Amino acid sequence: MIETRKGNTLPCNRRSSNNVNQMEAAPLPAGRKRSTSATMLVCLIAGVVAGYALAAFVVYQPQVASLQEDLSNTRADLSALQADYDSLRDDYAQLGLEHSSLNVSYWELYSDHSRLLSDYSELSSEHGELEDAHSATTSNYKSLSNEVRELYGVLISYSFVPEAFRRVLNDGEVQMTSDAVSSATGSSQDFWPSVENIYDYIVSNIRYVNDIEMPYLSAYRQVKLEGFDYITGFTVTTYKNYVQTPGLTLEVNQGDCDDQAVLAYAMIKYYMKHIHMTEYILYIARLEFSNGDAHLAVFQPVQEGQLCIIDPAGKYLTSRWGSIASEEALPELRAYSDYWLGSAGGISHIELYDVDVTDGSYALVGEGNIDQVAPIFK
Repeated sequence: MIETRKGNTLPCNRRSSNNVNQMEAAPLPAGRKRSTSATMLVCLIAGVVAGYALAAFVVYQPQVASLQEDLSNTRADLSALQADYDSLRDDYAQLGLEHSSLNVSYWELYSDHSRLLSDYSELSSEHGELEDAHSATTSNYKSLSNEVRELYGVLISYSFVPEAFRRVLNDGEVQMTSDAVSSATGSSQDFWPSVENIYDYIVSNIRYVNDIEMPYLSAYRQVKLEGFDYITGFTVTTYKNYVQTPGLTLEVNQGDCDDQAVLAYAMIKYYMKHIHMTEYILYIARLEFSNGDAHLAVFQPVQEGQLCIIDPAGKYLTSRWGSIASEEALPELRAYSDYWLGSAGGISHIELYDVDVTDGSYALVGEGNIDQVAPIFK
């Protein structure tokens, strides 16, 4: 720094410029010398700094180059990011349009959903009503199927033996013969004359007539569903046979072989239980003839293999010397078969039924031809 001393100021040279060259230069003040030294010091320091800077430049040049490369890469990345940003911005704009479209679609679907919910609620209510109706219909269908099966059994019981026994030979129906039994037997305790009188009573009071055509279900069709057999249809057929109850036969005073045999069985059973007070084995025999016809009669087993045949419709009674009797089973069955040779061709098959007249339940005791059935009476 140049110092200026007070009081030593060099006076101004006021001479004309023409005299400049004629004058000597004034000597440097002492302060100017020190200023030169400072300048040199500054230069020295600047040189040192420059040296250090150069050294630093040399040392840090690779790092600077690396940083410049990083900068270049960063700029490239920035350009790529800018491009991605521009692409994303375009995508965003497109998504905005799609979002608007989807939003419109959403509200349309929401409206449809609300309508469908309303429809579903109505359908659900209708479905519940239909389920109730289906349940009721199914229940009714089951009842109808069961009733058809019952009708099948009832109609069979009106036309066929042995199915008819439960209907015509139960306790209630047997009781209907009480007056006729008392009238026929006079309430006598003598068994064989009373049985003969019952036979004579039927022959004398019951006129033989052929049966009418009776409808029955010959078959029915069914399908199994959820463990139950539902009847889907049936076939109605007619059969010229009707098995009357004993009470009806007595009321109308007529009937065919089935009706008269059932009446004879009921009257004899009533006599055994309520008058004679001793009940013996008694069979209803279903006969088949060689010409295909069928017939019903009453067979009374007797001790020592004997048999008495009681057949009011066929006008046949096992007898000896004009009175009821019993004979050895095999010869009597052969004689009975010969009795039918002229009209039916003889007996080809016999079924023997033991009927419990309390409820009409029955058991098949035996069946076969004459030679096969005869040993049952021993």
